[in-house]
Amino acid sequence: MPRQTLVVPGLLALASALAAEDAAPPSVTPPTTQPVETLVVEGAAEDAFAVGHRGSAAKFDLPEQQEPQARTTLPRELLDVRGAWTLREALRSAPGVTMAAGEGGRTGDSLSIRGFAANSDLYLDGLKDNGQYFRDTFATDRVEVLRGAAGVLFGRGSTGGVVNTVTRKPTDQWTGDAALTAGAYDLQRVTAGIGGPLVDDTLGARLDAVAQDSGSFRDEQHLQRFGIAPGVSWAAGERTTILLQGLHQQDDGTMDYGVPMYAGRPADVPVETYYGFKDDSFQSYDVNQATLTIEHQLDSGLTLRNATRYGDYQRSYRTETLGAVNYITNTVSRAQALRDNVQRNLINQSEAAWKGQVGGREGSLLLGLELSREHYEYRSKNSTGVTGVAVFDPQSADSVGAGRADSLDGTLDARNETTAQTVAGYALGSLDLVPTLKAVLGLRVDCFSADYSSGPTVSPVVTEFSRSDTMVSPRTGLVWTPVPELSTYASWSRAFNPSAETYSLSTATSDLEPEQTDNYEIGAKATLLDEALTLGAAVFRLDKSKARTVDPTNTALQVLDGQQRTDGIELEAAGTIGRWSVQAGVAFMDAEVLASNNTTTTWDGVTVQVEGKRPINAPRSSGSLWTSYDLGQGFVIGTGFYAVSSRFTDQANSTVVPGYIRFDATLGWQGETWSAQLNLQNLADTVHYETGSARSAYAGTPLTGQLTLGARF
Repeated sequence: MPRQTLVVPGLLALASALAAEDAAPPSVTPPTTQPVETLVVEGAAEDAFAVGHRGSAAKFDLPEQQEPQARTTLPRELLDVRGAWTLREALRSAPGVTMAAGEGGRTGDSLSIRGFAANSDLYLDGLKDNGQYFRDTFATDRVEVLRGAAGVLFGRGSTGGVVNTVTRKPTDQWTGDAALTAGAYDLQRVTAGIGGPLVDDTLGARLDAVAQDSGSFRDEQHLQRFGIAPGVSWAAGERTTILLQGLHQQDDGTMDYGVPMYAGRPADVPVETYYGFKDDSFQSYDVNQATLTIEHQLDSGLTLRNATRYGDYQRSYRTETLGAVNYITNTVSRAQALRDNVQRNLINQSEAAWKGQVGGREGSLLLGLELSREHYEYRSKNSTGVTGVAVFDPQSADSVGAGRADSLDGTLDARNETTAQTVAGYALGSLDLVPTLKAVLGLRVDCFSADYSSGPTVSPVVTEFSRSDTMVSPRTGLVWTPVPELSTYASWSRAFNPSAETYSLSTATSDLEPEQTDNYEIGAKATLLDEALTLGAAVFRLDKSKARTVDPTNTALQVLDGQQRTDGIELEAAGTIGRWSVQAGVAFMDAEVLASNNTTTTWDGVTVQVEGKRPINAPRSSGSLWTSYDLGQGFVIGTGFYAVSSRFTDQANSTVVPGYIRFDATLGWQGETWSAQLNLQNLADTVHYETGSARSAYAGTPLTGQLTLGARF
């Protein structure tokens, strides 16, 4: 039987078993053990509709203070007060995370964690959400950033860590909110959310929605977005909860690659300067997801959980990329292509979680089975006759003209198709060795296979590659809690990156085993002032010891002789003390390619070795602060900053985007029903560049602001 066909029967069998058990209520008193949960946001109590696991990044019942790994939680309240409507904007408050350009032709949310690319390490309620789109936070309850190799929790990838978004869910009390925002660059945005019980403590529902129409500080840019996230929760008996959720997000906008790199730096031009054909560029995203989660509590502290997600990610776009600069004529070359890709994921995850006593000592155990099938199709056709344009005065025609790629019919320049399948089993556990010392262990085994084909394009030839890997991802850790307010830990974990991780195989990579990365970390977590303030510190080494590099005996192949390392320190603080609230974090990283056979060229054509260079998008330092103060009478004032040092954007370390600091502020008023909030970003109007590549850089927003009027009911 194909692996993907195991998903639905497994889910139906579990549902039938749970329904049968609930039909005959047990004679014993239901257990009082808490559901499998690692974080409860203050003010959000458990209720009849809550699914205990709630999609947490840590997966099993261990207090956040005793997790042997650094984690940052960004609650909904912080996102609202900062006006962080996108995942990219929210992640400014997480140390060790930096935004990246779309390496490898990827679009949508691209980022790095601890100096390693994390483009496919995005999750939604604990299930993989690796489609290429820009995530809005309209239905977000909180964002969790788990740093360090997390293969034991999430499988392939997760080298520097993962980002997990936890959605808003039905509750047993009716709540509603709506907001209307208007701002600079023709911003118009409406959000609304409502949820509560439909039938007493049995049936609950929630619906969140967003609509946005906006321009940009960049010329020729616009965005139209619509999103809706419905959810229904059914308390099917005293111990079983069934949650059905959906997500639809549709974006229509303009593809933009920013300004060209000139002599290794972003060209000295106004940040709004556009280098594309204004009538030719577009990007469209259409994302649809459905997730069914069943959770059931048994006696003896045992909880069963099964989650199934179907995700459909579609994008169509016309790229207008920037190429090499001719320093004699001061022109930059351009390329244009019409592209389309479709990705469909089917994921099923079953878990059994237990918490109780082992020989008189506290212990917990989580056993899991994950089955998934991911199918990816990509097509591309290049336009012809694309001319260059002046770097400092880019006067351009509105369209390429006769050579424009208008459709994906006929001869293509690329046609790729990949089907990837995963069967994984994992076990996570903790045990109190003595009252103050806890051991945390875990092991995950992934059987990952991929079938890749390329063509037909110009000729009818089809190139095919297949690859199967078995990856074992362990984790060990010790947590010492001398007093309830302080925990220290030491841990080691491992993650793997198979060749087909992002759906591509070639002659050079199809025979390669996965890359291997180890994370060594010591840290401390403390709560002060009756748990009003939390502090965290981590010292880590992230070591990729089997990195892909060119084979010195055959440059058409690759070998696993490379090595990349990041040593770092992270510090953070979060909490509310009286009327004062704060969220702050800083990361210092020393990253280096320790071994590589690869060579590359600098912006001016000099061939150099990659070995000894700093990895792309790995700043030496980055940090953020957001602090707010309750002035009384419903008024709140807040301010903060985000800062990052310079980052190299090519392997030769010859192109760089400069470091910058951005200051923001807010002033808000909250009444019993109505509210108003003014947000200002980049108060100093600093010219800065958020991301970059070897050929181009994308500018950050200049001084801007928006006013939001809201209501709660």
